[in-house]
Amino acid sequence: MKQFNMIYLFLIIILIHTIQAKFIYSCTQKKTIALTFDDGPYLYTQELVDYLLDKHPDVKVTFFQLGQFHYPFATDVKEYQKAMKQAHDNGFQIASHTFTHKISSDMNEFKKNLDKNDDFIEKVTGDRPRYLRAPKGHCDSTCLSHVDEWGYRLIQWDTDTNDWDLESSGSAEQRVKDSVDFLKKEFAKEKDSYLILMHDTEEYTVREIAPWIIENSGMKEKGYRFVTVAECLGEKDSMYRSGNSYGGGNTNQGDNSTSTDKVSTNGRCGSEYGRCPSGECCSKYGYCGTSEAHCSVSKSCQSKYGLCQSDSGNPVVVDEPTTTDKVSTNGRCGSEYGRCPTGQCCSKYGYCGTSDDYCSVSKSCQSKYGQCQSGSSNPVVVDEPTTTDKVSTNGRCGSEYGRCPSGECCSKYGYCGTSEAHCSVSKSCQSKYGLCQSDSGNPVVDEPTTTDKVSTNGRCGSEYGRCPSGECCSKYGYCGTSDNYCLASKSCQSKYGQCKTDSYSDLTPDTSEKISTNGKCGGNNGKCPSGQCCSKYGYCGTGSKYCSSGCQSAFGECH
Repeated sequence: MKQFNMIYLFLIIILIHTIQAKFIYSCTQKKTIALTFDDGPYLYTQELVDYLLDKHPDVKVTFFQLGQFHYPFATDVKEYQKAMKQAHDNGFQIASHTFTHKISSDMNEFKKNLDKNDDFIEKVTGDRPRYLRAPKGHCDSTCLSHVDEWGYRLIQWDTDTNDWDLESSGSAEQRVKDSVDFLKKEFAKEKDSYLILMHDTEEYTVREIAPWIIENSGMKEKGYRFVTVAECLGEKDSMYRSGNSYGGGNTNQGDNSTSTDKVSTNGRCGSEYGRCPSGECCSKYGYCGTSEAHCSVSKSCQSKYGLCQSDSGNPVVVDEPTTTDKVSTNGRCGSEYGRCPTGQCCSKYGYCGTSDDYCSVSKSCQSKYGQCQSGSSNPVVVDEPTTTDKVSTNGRCGSEYGRCPSGECCSKYGYCGTSEAHCSVSKSCQSKYGLCQSDSGNPVVDEPTTTDKVSTNGRCGSEYGRCPSGECCSKYGYCGTSDNYCLASKSCQSKYGQCKTDSYSDLTPDTSEKISTNGKCGGNNGKCPSGQCCSKYGYCGTGSKYCSSGCQSAFGECH
């Protein structure tokens, strides 16, 4: 019996070792430090990327990113995607953290979740991630076996800053001190390498903890290099999957059986999915995007399904489908009212919605004025209008984001809502992008016009126009949100965007209803963007630490 127990124990140890071997906890290359940031992209990701590129171009980090976790979702916010692309294009590693920060016990659902996030990352960057970090590091034996089968490198960590745990520290200042004190002890050990866990969703991490590690920890002086996870494992050239690993293969460019006038609504392109939305390119793997990997002719961009560029940068012009269909703003649809907003269907009675009564072909859904579905639930796709009448899906509004949803107003800062600050003409409500009311309460129906051009390429100035709402124009003519772009002391151009003094007071017109653009709330910082809460410590966010105990309802939502 004793011998049997020993054998049984030995088998358990072997099993545990086998399972744990699939987790990667540490780097293999000596004198390397891999800084990893989970849960983005978010409000502070762009600032972190700008800081590293400007102050420490030799430092490379890894982002484990999601498509839909913190609101507003990364899939809906172009600024977040811009940060992802800039990071990727400058040698930072973009890895997966699942699409919704969840691992389903149903492995089929789990695989769909991973694929969806990989699709999102590829759409933005042009590359499909090979590296994965499970939410909170939790992945059981079933999960492990499947992740291994699917070809992912499953990354853990050996140094946890606990930067997410603001509540136990009591304040942001104390949280920074606690994390730094812990890191001082770890760095004093001078281990062969460090694989460090942080979160670019935390303002104090981006502005204080990460800079301390790079500038004040003394690790650079001791000969350590800050590298990506792939490089710290000796796999610098294998951080993304090859073209043959994408699963879909090359899209058939010669298939003329399907009309190229159909506009894709899911980020894919090709004979099955249709053309990319206006302004986007179709990669050789059948994904829509704007990076070189999507648009370059030398990388087999498919001009049949989107824009393409020659190696000289000149566009390869193809016919763009056009439509004069206006977009409905009152929930009605048809010849008088126009098309339903993206994703909605027009019922036979002329109302917009998403249920079977609106969308089913068998119930006379009007595909001319919205989406429709056959009995098999496959969408009947129709042309999407490429006009400024597109409807916003992320709470923002303006030339870049489109009109607010029906019944909402667009504030002068480019946010949708229904308060006086959003809707009043005296507070510069933008009637071109939503409803507005005069001081007498009467709606304003005239659509104002403006000669102000809004930049669409990240540049700003007399040639390019103003930066999108909430961004600053640097002295060199680039749009962004970090101090290098926004501080008056660094020659921020207030004519082409927002600017701040060194004390973070906006130089743009001040109002008690202004919307925060730096992730902080209260006082001079203003209210949090729509859908976010203002924590008792004065930070914007959506989790319980922002929205429950001590939440400041005067500067955001609370629940």
